[in-house]
Amino acid sequence: MLNYVSMDLSEFIEKEMKKRGLSQADLARLTGLTTGGVSMLLNRTRKPSPETLNALAKAFDFPPDALFRTAGFLPEIQKGDSQTEELLFLFNQLPSSEKTNLIKYIRINLEMLKRPEKTNQVKK
Repeated sequence: MLNYVSMDLSEFIEKEMKKRGLSQADLARLTGLTTGGVSMLLNRTRKPSPETLNALAKAFDFPPDALFRTAGFLPEIQKGDSQTEELLFLFNQLPSSEKTNLIKYIRINLEMLKRPEKTNQVKK
């Protein structure tokens, strides 16, 4: 039988299930998959659909893009970009008013970083 699911995705699912103390039946309930479907993902005999990956991302509270990358649907990101991806994922969960407040905060913070530091040097 062909292995449709990447080892990385199956390992990710197993790790997250173990971390959360979830059985295959628990994960099936959280994702809307059948227990057989979860088993096939874990055994690498079922290729995940985009809907399945989104359901897994929601169940594990994980950025969907990261799961799509793990499954090979999206290209790998360069090292260091994972923080950007996480920030975007978290930002997109905020209500619009909070997004506006956060953008204002970041702009103020950047402006403050541009200011030269005041030193306590005494002029001779």
